[in-house]
Amino acid sequence: MVVMKYNFKYKVQSTGKKLMDCKIHYFYFLGFIVLLFWIISCKPHKKNGAEIICEGSYCFWKTKEHEDDNNFIYYYFNKYGQWFIYEHIDKNKIQKYYLRDQLWSERWSLYKDSLLILGSDKYNIKYISDTVIVISIYDSIYKLYKIDKKSKTFKILQNALNNDIGNAPNRESLK
Repeated sequence: MVVMKYNFKYKVQSTGKKLMDCKIHYFYFLGFIVLLFWIISCKPHKKNGAEIICEGSYCFWKTKEHEDDNNFIYYYFNKYGQWFIYEHIDKNKIQKYYLRDQLWSERWSLYKDSLLILGSDKYNIKYISDTVIVISIYDSIYKLYKIDKKSKTFKILQNALNNDIGNAPNRESLK
């Protein structure tokens, strides 16, 4: 009778090696999945229209009322829904814009990130980015450009705003 010798030691070692290889591939696969979810979750947050318009707390934007006009009109937006209009008086002086025969609400809001409501006027938002906003009302199109916070114009506007806030009867009314 022939006795077959079976090498159990070899069988256990080869099964263990296969099992260990399987575990390594499993850990690589799990690592890949975790890395994939991490990359997806780190995708930059897309700002909504309000975050762009008031840039967190407040922001100034400039526009021309007419394309052939050399003077800019400046809009101030804050996160509390308030907006002001500023205009140039001379080269280094900017003041709040007033019309004596017209009154408008100095409130702004957004409707579904596609409609910008300034006072009682409703502007369609054609395009919005961190630096440019294109709005339209009736047949008119306006391009608003963000004022850089390091610019001289921003500092002049900031001073005009601070004067308006300082002259306001109630500072809390500006919120």
